[in-house]
Amino acid sequence: MTSSSPANQSHPAIPAPPPHRELPRQPTGRRHRRTPEQPARHHGHSRRCSLSRRHDQSYKLLFSLPLAVEHMIRGFVDDRLADELDFTRAESLGIERSTPSLVRFQADMLWKIPFRGSSRHLLLQLEFQSAPERYMAVRALCYVALHYHGLTGTRERRAELAPGGRLPPVLAITIYNGRQRWTAPDNVFDLIEPARGWLAERQPRLPHQVLDLRTLARQPLIAGDRIAIESHVTPQTASTSTCRAPSIH
Repeated sequence: MTSSSPANQSHPAIPAPPPHRELPRQPTGRRHRRTPEQPARHHGHSRRCSLSRRHDQSYKLLFSLPLAVEHMIRGFVDDRLADELDFTRAESLGIERSTPSLVRFQADMLWKIPFRGSSRHLLLQLEFQSAPERYMAVRALCYVALHYHGLTGTRERRAELAPGGRLPPVLAITIYNGRQRWTAPDNVFDLIEPARGWLAERQPRLPHQVLDLRTLARQPLIAGDRIAIESHVTPQTASTSTCRAPSIH
């Protein structure tokens, strides 16, 4: 009969704990790891955020086509402006900008659309929102200012401006597809505390166009435009779109 070594024997005065059982721990104030039985608290919020991101990507794919941009401006912004623009020469520009302190900002989409029979062009800035944002007008103002800063940052870039060094006109549009009603001011001036007289005249103003898709869906016009746009939007046309994407402007 062979005897077991002392290392393999449990001390008689200290019974071994049952197998596969953890001793209870005292709370330490730290955040405990979630067990499989405990559902995530923000699972629904994460799902909504994921769905919103997919919606934003879908709109970015749709409005990467000049045809969709043309239908949007013609049907829901200003048809006379659409008549003045040459969408066949539209260019998709770089969307990332940096401030002098190297803080980076990135717009959702930026188009350079020439006017017909002219060397002038329009800068069209598109933002896609799935939730209300009270200070969206501030963001639009920031992006426009950074676009203009990029056009005037160097002597070479200034030489590309219109005669007299004038900056191109800009149109900022926010496309909103959320469930709640959009109530945010569309002009940064309306977010500033009221001032009087001379001071009021020197406050920044930049209205941006908000297209609330739920509101527009009640209008008969959107059905026809949606069919016209979606009939041209397929994976093949999106991947072979003729819109150009030059380096950052």
